[in-house]
Amino acid sequence: MHGKSAAFWLVPVAFVLLTLGLTSTLDGQANPEADAPPSVEALGAMDEAERHRALRAMDRDARIAAVNALDPKQRRAYKSAGRSGAAPTVENSGYQSLSEPRRVEQPTGRVAGTTIQYDSGTVTGTFTACCVGRMVGNRYNSALNAAGTALVPVEQTGTITRVSFEMVRTFFSAVFWSAYSNVSGTQAAQVTSRSIPAAPGLNVHTVNPTVTDNVYRGGSFLAGIYQFVVASTAVGIDTNTNGGQGLNLVTIADPGTAMPNTGTGYRFVGGRNAIFRVGGNLVTPIELIDFEIE
Repeated sequence: MHGKSAAFWLVPVAFVLLTLGLTSTLDGQANPEADAPPSVEALGAMDEAERHRALRAMDRDARIAAVNALDPKQRRAYKSAGRSGAAPTVENSGYQSLSEPRRVEQPTGRVAGTTIQYDSGTVTGTFTACCVGRMVGNRYNSALNAAGTALVPVEQTGTITRVSFEMVRTFFSAVFWSAYSNVSGTQAAQVTSRSIPAAPGLNVHTVNPTVTDNVYRGGSFLAGIYQFVVASTAVGIDTNTNGGQGLNLVTIADPGTAMPNTGTGYRFVGGRNAIFRVGGNLVTPIELIDFEIE
């Protein structure tokens, strides 16, 4: 009877042990879908901090392939953050003053009333916009008239044909400038994003007036410089204003170079102005429309 009992229990016990072993093996297997790194499309849709963490979690070969497949601005932002050792962080934010403020060189041939300029002409510092991959610039909704005696509104729809800006630092002798219109809540439609040559100091760039992706709508717009990290790319900041036009600094997450796009995380900072000036058929009245040089 005892021998029969041992034989009787041997089969079900073995079955249970086999089942437990198989279950454990299956549970220990990697789930290809769960463990697969995010696609290039998924990486592109992330904010810079999230993308940085996702890339750092990949093995070396996968990370290299993913970085090389990113949008050029996103790729530069990741590489720049890695070089500087400044991983994206929301604490990495705020205004940093220069040890010695400097005056901005004025371009020759300037015509009064042809450029919207909010800064007073003195570089006092730089601004880190919360995390890498954000545009730092101004919100434009008014300008001084040609006589410099009154504020006038910008046109409901206009075309940017010239930008000038003061750089404190540049990366690879080039920068991306971006413009947005139709701000709604914390989002805005990106209407242009272009790489142009740049160097520390004043930079003046003429925009091709025949293209349509630098046309804003809605009676105001945002424009400025895309900053990877402030240690490598920094537009000049002025704590003062020109002609009582106010302090108009803004930041927004720059989504990339492909159009159309939507910037997110829009924030009106105020308190200072980016030294970023725009010109074009932007300002009412008619005498300020259609000009050649700022």
